[in-house]
Amino acid sequence: MAKKQDKTDRLGVRQDSSPVSNLRTEEVTDPALAFLVCSRAESQLRNAFAERGAKLINLYRQGPYKIEALFLVGTSNYWSVTSQADRTPMWTQATLDAWLYEDLVRQLGMKLHRVG
Repeated sequence: MAKKQDKTDRLGVRQDSSPVSNLRTEEVTDPALAFLVCSRAESQLRNAFAERGAKLINLYRQGPYKIEALFLVGTSNYWSVTSQADRTPMWTQATLDAWLYEDLVRQLGMKLHRVG
């Protein structure tokens, strides 16, 4: 029986596609590289906000299941959106983060529609 090979990039990051998100999820196989994965995910999130006309100012992680984003629309309209996941043992850190980030983008779309 053939052993399934993990796909890792040159930095030792295993890459998977998430069933809940079009954002790439990654699990770090080398803890020293965790900051690079966070930077990539935040960069993808910043790009998603920018595509919708919002500038991501800051992310606030409020425990493992909740994240809040402060963003700017125009020159002086600051808003925030919050995403909170159910506390289920089926999450891996990668799928939880991907879901939270995708939900932030959904929340952003709804907020922009309301404040139009």
